[in-house]
Amino acid sequence: MSHLPVFEFLTFYLAAHLLVAGFAHAFDRQSLVAALRAQALAGPRGTRAIGILLAPAEVLAGALLICALAARGIALPAAVSATVLCTTMAIWVGVLKGTGYRGECGCGPGGGALSWLTVLRSMSLALAGMLLICLQWLGTGAGAYVTHPGPLLAAAAAGIGCALVVAMVCTAWAQVQEFEHELLAEHRVTL
Repeated sequence: MSHLPVFEFLTFYLAAHLLVAGFAHAFDRQSLVAALRAQALAGPRGTRAIGILLAPAEVLAGALLICALAARGIALPAAVSATVLCTTMAIWVGVLKGTGYRGECGCGPGGGALSWLTVLRSMSLALAGMLLICLQWLGTGAGAYVTHPGPLLAAAAAGIGCALVVAMVCTAWAQVQEFEHELLAEHRVTL
């Protein structure tokens, strides 16, 4: 059985996405802020804060992941920071898609409308981060190679389970929000 460099693959997958998105957001902050305003999930202050902090957070998380390949001691903190960021983004786009938002995503270079592919990509990044953390806890990360599939399958099952829970929570939350908006609209009309 050949050795699978799972840790390195997941690290580069996450780091590449975070660095590309981070630099895209840094060089085109106006597009990011415009997309956030159109999405209307964060409010004016939240939109401003995300517009300022997102690009540096993405670049820092991506850079930490690259450094983790050489400095083994930061592998777990790097994986956790990237996973928190990617899971937050997965929840964000899941909620947007669940509410029927059809505008600009603001997810990286080139932009584009929010689609199910965007949600799938975001969930795959969150899942990759969860797997990376599991590999660290199982002691097979930080440059080690997975030589038997048992721990990897357990980590994959845990990650997929977490991603499904996130998707269900996002969908339920979006439906509750939509119902509240409908009730408020009816209440305003009857007054």
